[in-house]
Amino acid sequence: MLFILKKVCIHSFFILVSLSGILLIGLFGYSFFSSYYPFSFEKTTGVVIHKKSEIGLSFFPKYYTIVLDESDGSFSQNKVNKRTMISTPIGERVSGYKSERQFFTSKQIVTDFLITLLFIIVGIVLFLLGILIYIKNTRLYRSVQRWMKSIRVHKDFSQSIKYILLAGAIIYLFGGQFLHLCQIYLKQHDETLAKIVETEHQPGYGKYSTSTYIFTLNYDLDGHDSVEAKIKVSKDMYDSYEEGTTITVYYQENNPYYTFLPSEINPNLKSVLKH
Repeated sequence: MLFILKKVCIHSFFILVSLSGILLIGLFGYSFFSSYYPFSFEKTTGVVIHKKSEIGLSFFPKYYTIVLDESDGSFSQNKVNKRTMISTPIGERVSGYKSERQFFTSKQIVTDFLITLLFIIVGIVLFLLGILIYIKNTRLYRSVQRWMKSIRVHKDFSQSIKYILLAGAIIYLFGGQFLHLCQIYLKQHDETLAKIVETEHQPGYGKYSTSTYIFTLNYDLDGHDSVEAKIKVSKDMYDSYEEGTTITVYYQENNPYYTFLPSEINPNLKSVLKH
């Protein structure tokens, strides 16, 4: 009975690995093809008319520019890095390509393709690993087995796998929060007033998926464009303020699009770290 249960668990694990691979291939493949299909690009120019950021909603902060296509008047949102976000002023013309009324820069197309290719390769590897148990006694299985035996693995490596997996889980769960703390404590910031233009509540589903509360803020800076930023807030903060309210926010001196609330920072600790 125990042997049968163990065999069922092993087969279930390999099925999950294969399904994970198929899911990765499907998600990233669909995302890429739905964005760029049909692959008929027409060179065009656009004007940056708006910029916005998202802080604390994912592992890394996200930055976007809203581009107006001068040829047909359509709008599109483009994900950019921090350097492009800061160096590209509102009203600047950017060259790129148009496909199905969507504007893309050449850098964005290349980046999306490389990311999609990477995850498709990972998905294929997971799928092949998952089906290895079902292709025993085949030439492919024996070739993989010989290749694995030819690789010399350090005797302590297998014992270290569990610690690698544990570290990966910790980084996945708390890495984004740690990076955010580094951003607000180790870099200089300024203060300004921001208007809450939108409040959003994303309900959590399940025991370990909690609700997310979001403020969309808008504020002006001397010498900079108007800033729009989405930030994650606590439930108490969400319940205390309504749309149209003005609140005090902090932003980085060298990156005015990285915004956070005064309640997130301990002035004494920041003073110690500063010195």
